[in-house]
Amino acid sequence: MEDPQVDHPVDVSIAMVKRGSISASLHDRPRQEEPWTHNIERVFSDLQEELKQHIDNHNKAGYHFHDLDTRWGYPGAILSLMMVPISALIDSCDEDLTAKIVNAAAYSVIAVLVGTSQYYNYGKRSQTHFDISARYADVMSDIRMELAKRAQYRQSADNFLQKIQMRIDSLNSSAPILPKHIGLQEISH
Repeated sequence: MEDPQVDHPVDVSIAMVKRGSISASLHDRPRQEEPWTHNIERVFSDLQEELKQHIDNHNKAGYHFHDLDTRWGYPGAILSLMMVPISALIDSCDEDLTAKIVNAAAYSVIAVLVGTSQYYNYGKRSQTHFDISARYADVMSDIRMELAKRAQYRQSADNFLQKIQMRIDSLNSSAPILPKHIGLQEISH
């Protein structure tokens, strides 16, 4: 028996809808999937180039901040390890003013090195750039894996493109700022 309220054909049987097994509206129509074309594959190829640029830039930034962390962090740690026994020896010596000045200067240098390293947080910044680079690489791998499949086994082109673009937009909005000397190469979005 036909439902009098439905005046157009639908792919879902009325009995299934009445039993509640399908929650879609009767007015929904089956969606036509966009087929994979050379133009869509070219869009994904362009996205891969953009992702490669992001990966390279964030890797460069990661190594840049890693170098800064090494430059400012290690000398302070090594110098403090050296100064602890020297300070103990200086304290046990008699009133040698030169030794006390050298001791105070060394600890001042340690404070500057460690303070700079901690204030700018180079280690964490380095790790953040490496993490975002890896996340861009994950998106690039997903594209590569999808393009490796034969067209009939791929996800629908429009859904996959939307999903990938949303992931890229999310990564772009959460990505840390690149240093000026690395960020000079503009990336088109």
